[in-house]
Amino acid sequence: MPGVVRQSSPPRTGASCSRPGSRVRTRRAAALDKLCRAYWYPLYAYVRRRGESPDDAQDLTQEFFLRLVEKQWLSRVTPEGARFRSYMLTMVKGFLANAHDRAQAAKRGGGQTIVPLDADEAE
Repeated sequence: MPGVVRQSSPPRTGASCSRPGSRVRTRRAAALDKLCRAYWYPLYAYVRRRGESPDDAQDLTQEFFLRLVEKQWLSRVTPEGARFRSYMLTMVKGFLANAHDRAQAAKRGGGQTIVPLDADEAE
């Protein structure tokens, strides 16, 4: 616009261009990384002891951690609750039971005999 003088904003530095809450996200990411590093192998070993192949155990362990984050299961943890290790074991047991149920579920009539609904064959 003519006659309007715009002042340029000062150059941003790394600290000033970070959005509010980015430090919180950084701390959460670091805490999640630490949690995964500490608990991945023990949970993987537990899944293996339950009879899963190495590949399946890796997939199930990764999926558990994915659901842990996506479903925010850690939001239920309280300081006065059970030991965190016991909590994680209980969560993975429930996750594995659900994964087993999903794997065994008959989908779209699996294992059932298909009966044609043609009117000509009904007579």
